Amino acid sequence: MITVCVVGGYQRSGTRQFTDILNQHPDIQISGEIGRHSFVKIRRAVKRLRSFHAKHGGELNARLDVQLAVATSALYAKYPKNIQLKGSGSVVGFKTPRSEWYFDQIADIFSSNSTKKVFLFCNRDFRDVFLSLKTLGWKMEIESFVRFYKRSLRSLIEMSRSESVIKEWDINIVSLDQFLSADEKGEWIQQKIFQPLNVIVSARDAMQFFQNTTNRNSTARATGKPREVVFAESDWNYCLQDAELWQLLGKLAEIYPGQGFNTLEAFS
Repeated sequence: MITVCVVGGYQRSGTRQFTDILNQHPDIQISGEIGRHSFVKIRRAVKRLRSFHAKHGGELNARLDVQLAVATSALYAKYPKNIQLKGSGSVVGFKTPRSEWYFDQIADIFSSNSTKKVFLFCNRDFRDVFLSLKTLGWKMEIESFVRFYKRSLRSLIEMSRSESVIKEWDINIVSLDQFLSADEKGEWIQQKIFQPLNVIVSARDAMQFFQNTTNRNSTARATGKPREVVFAESDWNYCLQDAELWQLLGKLAEIYPGQGFNTLEAFS
């Protein structure tokens, strides 16, 4: 069975690094990234292609249906624009930060019921996300950042509570903070990245995949300077006063305990 994998979560939370690790496997091809506003175009194109095949040759089987969806999505990806499946093609998909915002469109694109579907939500301490964005030179004030960040949290909660989504998709949290602090990174990658996809790799091979990557999208590599490490007191006070932020983090801490969704108490 072919597996569809979508890597999402807020940007600067490890989406690129984890995708690069996955793509080290000979049978996994995760494209990226797709402009978020392209999903509606992809959904429309896939729907028309499915209708065409249903009219002229019968409905596609699950594997061909996924290949059609992946090939169409790849045309909108920054890289690789490759519609040929890699190896056995057992795992295909794409990575796009904040793709959870458009999950209903993604679910329509990959609507085959005979396919395993996995959404990897990359998570990180939101303070480090904001500091990384600032170091990159993004002109974003704390108010705008929190508003966008809360949208990702809300989207994940909606996905996690939807019976139709849970029925068809496995949602897994991938914590960049936990990865960075893990003593046995090979085992961590094996358990958190490959196992959800039903891909069997040893911890040794998983570690080799990691070592073969360069974390090319890290803040230091992207800017030539280390990430800022001091979260301004005024920014922190703003976060403290945003009750909805902590409510959302609290709900996710209940749904996904121990997966890095820190409640206000964790910062105390």
